[in-house]
Amino acid sequence: MTDPADSPRILAADAPLPDAQGPASFSLMTWNVLLPNSFRGWWVYKFYEPDVPRECSAWPHRQVLIARQFAAARADVVCVQEAIPESFDADFAFAAEHGYDRVLHGKGDLRCATFWRRSRFEPADAPKHSDRTLVTPLREVAGERRTVHVVNVHLKAGGDAARRLRQTEDALEVVHKWLRARGRPSLRAAVVVAGDFNASPDGSAVCELLARGAVAPAFREPGLPDLALTTRERTQPFGRFEDAYSLALGDAAPPTMRIPVRDDFFVDQATGGLSRDAESAMRALFRRFAGSADVLDRAGVERWISAVNGQPGRGSEWDKAMAVFAAKGREALSEDDMVALYTAELAEGKPWGVVHDLHATGALPVLPPHRVWAERVDRVHYTTESLALAAVRDPLTAAQWATLKERNETLPNAWHPSDHLPVAAVLRWRAG
Repeated sequence: MTDPADSPRILAADAPLPDAQGPASFSLMTWNVLLPNSFRGWWVYKFYEPDVPRECSAWPHRQVLIARQFAAARADVVCVQEAIPESFDADFAFAAEHGYDRVLHGKGDLRCATFWRRSRFEPADAPKHSDRTLVTPLREVAGERRTVHVVNVHLKAGGDAARRLRQTEDALEVVHKWLRARGRPSLRAAVVVAGDFNASPDGSAVCELLARGAVAPAFREPGLPDLALTTRERTQPFGRFEDAYSLALGDAAPPTMRIPVRDDFFVDQATGGLSRDAESAMRALFRRFAGSADVLDRAGVERWISAVNGQPGRGSEWDKAMAVFAAKGREALSEDDMVALYTAELAEGKPWGVVHDLHATGALPVLPPHRVWAERVDRVHYTTESLALAAVRDPLTAAQWATLKERNETLPNAWHPSDHLPVAAVLRWRAG
């Protein structure tokens, strides 16, 4: 649904969202904050480029930056991804000081959490916790007492597009059932789906479901012509959802994730296997701890793990080394074992960890060049029958964008605490 009055503004990154919007609107920000490393997540420093000071990747510094973003945006609703249950209250204690109540997803290691400014909203019902999605109906505390259903998502990453589609459909079905139980029409409901979609907006099944209302068995995502995502038609009853940043900025909508890629270093372009330079660095790491010995014993493994992970017994590298010990029936890790171990780390999607370990041990004294992978995986979609877009907020200032581009810099870094950028929108209620 379009409206001649729809002319969304572009707000600066340092502009508070609710200013001058009036009671007929509300603001929402979503942000994958990257796993808080106060209680767990000791390895988060490996997500940072090795030249970033260690104190910048520690939680006290990161928490200050996250709290500053909450305070600067002043959004009425904030959707967070990658919160953890053990330290959630302490990690986000600052939110209460800024006037927010909150709910944390009831399951999982990395959870969605939804915050709302208590001066604007209150829960209209208990939240519903589905597969990596959190559905929270929020009602205005004053005025017309309208309800918006906030669907906070952290969809499955990787190649499992079928699961992402099911996760989205199931979360929307939760809203549909809530409305049906109260005799309310779904087509006029205000629904916002916001969070980390873990996929490009171009041609994804989730975007097809939101924009067109249905995904047929014949649907295929770009680049996967032979992969059927569903055996039945997947539908949602809310009409068209609009992508806020796509509407406001079109092709100029900024990426929300910006990470380094070093495929040219790790992958032999002719064979697709491990490159000679990467293998040489892995063997150099082995020799730094084994010396002239043919194998690395338990004491040597403990020295190596302490150098890269801070203490013995920690990390997937340690687990893999212990598995080699168990398979051999003796505590002996060979040079070839070390190469196989780090090759497995790469296969598990942890090139950032391998780069850190090689560099931290001096096996890779000069970092290889990287290219930047940048994609818009974090988005805000809203129902167009009931809501209209008033504004979106630039995730970074012009100076910050310039710094990233001029230095070929990636995220997280010394001044940004996550590999994702926050995105935010101001939505106004349609009349009627």
